[in-house]
Amino acid sequence: MQEELYFQSSLNKKGKILCLFFCLMLSCQSQEDAFTYKVIIDNSGGFGYQIYQFDKKLIEQPFIPVIDTIKGFQSKQDAVKVAKLVIMKIQSGERPPSITLKDLDSLKIAH
Repeated sequence: MQEELYFQSSLNKKGKILCLFFCLMLSCQSQEDAFTYKVIIDNSGGFGYQIYQFDKKLIEQPFIPVIDTIKGFQSKQDAVKVAKLVIMKIQSGERPPSITLKDLDSLKIAH
């Protein structure tokens, strides 16, 4: 009887640990997959981006951040590079995520 009790208790502990492990894996995966971006076009033909977490818009950036003038990115690819960097910063815990001139230069973004 005592052996059966130990076996059931051991099985329950293993089951709980396994369940916890899978829940953590799913929560980590869904957190990474939760962020998306959308490229937008401003009135002057420049590009910007929007960042979403699931379906909720978190950031709307219609122009190049951190520079003195208000102008959009020159290309869709430039907007995508910065949007992806912003998502990486959010995922690494930087809240609010900020872009620096050094970031723009390292991504070869004309500004």
